[in-house]
Parts: sequence; structure tokens; C-alpha cells
Amino acid sequence: MTVLRYLPVLGLGFLFSARATAQQMKLGLQPTLIKKEALLELNSDNQGLLLNRVPKSAISTGGALFNANDGMFVYVTDPGEKCLYIKANGAWKKLADFSSITTDNVPEGTTNLYFTQARARSAFSAGNGINISAAGVISNTGVLTFNARTPDAVGNIAPVAGDYASFYLPKATQLTLTAGTGMKATTTATQNLNTNPSFTIDADNGSAIWNANKLSSVAVSTTAPTVNQVLTFNGTQWEPKAPTGVTGNFINNNAALQTGATFNIGGDGSIGGNLQVGGNSTMSGNQLLMGKLTLNSLAAVTPGAANTKVLSLNAAGDVIVTQHAYLTRKIKLVAGSGVINFGAAGEQDLSADRSWQISVDSAKNIWNANKIQNNPVATTAPNDGDVLKWNATTQMYTPAEDITGGASYGTLATRDIRNADAPDERYRMKIWQGPSPSDPVNAGTVQYGPGGTSAFAWSVLAFRSGSYTTHLYFDKNTMAIREWQGSQKPLSANAGPPANPWYKMVTTYGDNSFTPGGLLFGYRTSDATSEVAQDAGNLFWDNTNKELGINTSNPQAALDVNGDFKLGQNGTVLNGMYKFQVTITGTVAFQKQLVVTVPAPSGVPALSTDANVIINPTIDLNPTSGTTTAVAIGWARVISSTQIKVYFTNAGTANYTIPAGTKFNVTVIQ
Repeated sequence: MTVLRYLPVLGLGFLFSARATAQQMKLGLQPTLIKKEALLELNSDNQGLLLNRVPKSAISTGGALFNANDGMFVYVTDPGEKCLYIKANGAWKKLADFSSITTDNVPEGTTNLYFTQARARSAFSAGNGINISAAGVISNTGVLTFNARTPDAVGNIAPVAGDYASFYLPKATQLTLTAGTGMKATTTATQNLNTNPSFTIDADNGSAIWNANKLSSVAVSTTAPTVNQVLTFNGTQWEPKAPTGVTGNFINNNAALQTGATFNIGGDGSIGGNLQVGGNSTMSGNQLLMGKLTLNSLAAVTPGAANTKVLSLNAAGDVIVTQHAYLTRKIKLVAGSGVINFGAAGEQDLSADRSWQISVDSAKNIWNANKIQNNPVATTAPNDGDVLKWNATTQMYTPAEDITGGASYGTLATRDIRNADAPDERYRMKIWQGPSPSDPVNAGTVQYGPGGTSAFAWSVLAFRSGSYTTHLYFDKNTMAIREWQGSQKPLSANAGPPANPWYKMVTTYGDNSFTPGGLLFGYRTSDATSEVAQDAGNLFWDNTNKELGINTSNPQAALDVNGDFKLGQNGTVLNGMYKFQVTITGTVAFQKQLVVTVPAPSGVPALSTDANVIINPTIDLNPTSGTTTAVAIGWARVISSTQIKVYFTNAGTANYTIPAGTKFNVTVIQ
């Protein structure tokens, strides 16, 4: 690739070697017929001059051509540009596209027109009536008419009826208001609107127009109401009536008894004060809820016949009827499961002796201990495999996972990997299994895990370190790690800084063996998304000599491409570049040409007839300035797989002989 960097220089040497003496050049047809006044002449009927094509950034600030000399032309290739630029007065300027310039129908609002004062007055003159002075002052210097009338001495034209018939009434200058229904009086009955257009109107609020005779479009009766009457709708209109109705009487809000009032309540009733009932109270329900039950004047109550029943409360708070307590004073206990015997006889009178001694059969599992060595045991139901652990916070034995060896196990209920926590700070790792692949609801790939996985069977190790949790995820072909914030589910993303995303482990096919120097590249044997492979025979790095080989494992240069190559996004695919020397001797007559066929040296690969040939002498041709010879290499090309042909021309006035043994450097690109 080093040779390619010098190709532009070699090309320039080729272009300018033909007229090195005359300091002139003609390219194209009849190259020997040179006009003395032209430094460079192009003569072709099917070719043109292709200027240097650059992006806009090259001529912008910081670009390679930003500080170029004045007079340089370039063609900018950026979309929206596609035009020529010239460097003039120290700045790059775009050349105008004359096809888009017009003087007809210039759009308004997009172009500023600039006029001299004389041109402005000429352009905007309104004849003899309007004048624009040089200072821009508009004045009336002529005589105007309006409807055949001329202005008076001060320039005014008085309007007359009919001038503005559709919107101007010159005689409607006065307004008269008359008191009537809804209006009592005004400040002035008739007033000139030209002198004072304001009016004050007094409304008649005693008139029916202000005294509402309808409510919500329903008529109100004109009957005068009496004390305590209310508006009642009688089916036709609102009328004042006493508060009675077809479904019962009303209750007034006062302390006197409403002897004639009865009422029914279909819903719940709430009374903030006391409720006094003079007669009997009947309830159809079977519950009476109250804070306490108090019976007054018990001495005056005549008891009924004695019986063996008493009122008592059950566990639900209901008042129930039970036996008298004094009739249930004996108890009899029988030994059975968990009880061996009793200290007293089988039956004992509790009124005489209420003490008992019970011997417990500790061999029976009937005893459900709620303490161990006087330390309480939590009532939490244990899970399969749990052990009892002492919880210093609750001061109780609590069922928990067995953490023997510092690890515990669990199965995630969903695919959300954020629930794979390590909640107990006394162990460092918890092994989580994802939902079963056969689970019809929760089976599937991991959620919030590494991307690109397709496995339904996956697991994750959760390592706790203080308030952070590190995950190690693995499935059939993927391993990944990530640090999370927190130790209790759901874990949250550790935003940093720095942020902590998922990081995948790079893997390779199990049968692979890597060759030193072989470069790794992304590959996929099956469906792994972080797999790499190696092809050392075609992609090789010689770390000792810092040389990269493509299609070879024995590179001989910083970049050794054993095959075709392409430079640039739109470059041409090439398959070789060869440099060698040949020896050429011969005489070129003045104003004549010399064509020489030269064989390629042994060892040069087969040449292609469509290859590009660059040839330059190792000595100066025409070494003396101002001589009568002017020899140059006109062209060179490949004529066979082993030969090239070189064309010399002599534009001088004397013959020139190429010195014997002169060597020429040849570069072939194909």
C-alpha cells in the first residue's frame, strides 16, 4: 500500500515530463502543435477537464484546502451543493448558476429591491395628484375630485347622501328612548349621538319582566303565599301550599311534638343525639348493636318465673341464653392422648377445690410447641427444605432457607431477572433457576437480561455485596454479567457513573483450537450471539514484525494482500501492483516518435493487457536547459503477459539518443 500513496506524484511526473523544457503542455489531439501563448492547452472532442472533487469540509475552517492560495478551483460534491468554488480575496466563493437567475416576476417577500430616490419617485408616482419628494415625503400637488365634486380651500370634500349608501347614514345623529314595560325612565329622552352617545336607563324591577313568573320554564302561580307555605308543583304550575303531601305529613324542625306526623325511612338513619321512644319498639331484624346495655328501675321490675337459664355472650359478641353457672361446678377429666393422669380423682367439685395437677405425656406429638427453651417460634408456615433460624430483630425462631455452605437456591416465578436477589446478608450467593420451559404461562427467554438469547432453560447466580448484587447469567450458549443496585427484589439498574449494562462473555465452538497470530472474528456455529472463530491462513497478524496478512499467513509488508483489493468506497477492484526496472536505448529523431517494446523481467507475474503502466527514467532526459531536443514519454501500455510498449516523442529541432544502459522504473497496476 506504500506504493499507492505515491501514485499521484508519479502521475504528475508523467504529465509534466513531455514539456519539461518548454514549460508548456498540450493534452489530447495533435500534442505537438503547441500555441506559444498557452501554458496548458486541452484539445479533445470527446474529453474534458475533470477538476478536483472535494467535500465541503475540505474548504471549510480546519479543512485541508481552507488556506489555499487565491485562484484555485474545486468542485464540491456535497448534496445540495454540486457546484464550483473559487478561492478569491482569501475566501472560498461559490460560482453562480446563471440558469437560475431571472429578472422577470421576482417573488415578493423573498427579494429586496433597492432604488435611487429618482427611480423610486418614477416607479411609484401617481400622476399629477401625488408626489414623492427626494426625502420620501408624499404630498398632494394636484386637484382631485370625488363624485364630480372638488375640494374646498383647505382640501376637504364634504360627503353627501348617497356617497356611502350601504354603510353611512349622515342624518342618523339622534336617538330617542321611551319608558315602557321593563324600563322606567332615561336621563335624556332624545340625545344627539354626535355630541354625547351615552345613556342611563332605569330598569323597572316591579314589572313582571323582572319579577320571575317562571322557574325552569314552568309557570309560577300568581296566588299570594301565606306563612310557612312552600312552592309545590301541582302537575301544571308551581303554587304556594302548606307542607303536606299525598304520601304523608312533614316533620318540622322544632322541639314540640309533631303529633300528627308519621314518617317512613327506606334507607339507613343516623341520629346524632338521644332517641326517645314513648311506646314499644319493634325490630324485624335479629341484631341490636350497642356499646353497652343498661336497664333502669330494676327494683320496679317484676321478675318472671325462675328457671335455670342465664344471659351470656358468645365469641361473636351475641347475647345468648345458657345454663346457670352455679349448676356447672363439677368437671371430670379423662386421661387420653397427651395426658397420662390427674392429681385428683376422676371428678372434682370446683366449688370446693379448683386446683388440678395434670401429668403430660411428652412422648405424644399432640403437643404443638410455640417455644424452644423459652424462646418463641414464629407462626409463619415453612417451605420445603426450610430450617429454623433465630431472628435477632423479631426475637423469634423463623422458618428460612437452608444456607449451609453459604449458598441457597430458588426458582423464579416469572422471567423477570430483576427478582433474582440475594436477600440474606449472611450468605454470599443464591442460585436461581428460570421458570420451567414446560410452564405454559411463564416459560420463555429472560426479561431484562442480556439481549440476543433464544434459550428457554436458563439460570442466574446472584452474588450479594452490601447494597449491590452481581448477576452471572448462563444458558446453552451465552454467559453474561451485570451489577445491579440493591439486594432485595426487584433489583434496579445501577446507573452509575459509570453505568453498568450487561457484558457478554466471548465464546467459541468447543472443538476450536486457536493458532498464535490468527485474528478472531464474529462467527455463529449454531445460534450463539457472542461466538468468535479464527482463520489463521487468511487473516494473520505477525506481532513480531507488526505486519498484517490477508489471504496469507506469512505477510511480507505492513499490509500484505494476497489477492485482489479495492481502495475507497467507490474504488476499482485491483488484483496486483508490480514494480520493476527495464533498460531502454534508442534514438528519437526530431519531430518524430520512437516506439520501444520491452520485456518484463523474470519473476514478474503475468501482466494484464488492461493494466495501467507508469514508467519514469532513472536519469534526466534532455539534461541541459535550452537545448534543441525535447524528448518525453507519451504513453506506455501492456501488450502481452510479458511485454510492455513505450512511446517516446521528440518535439525539438534535433535528434536525441537515449544513453546506453539507461534504466526505467516501471509500475504496473492491474
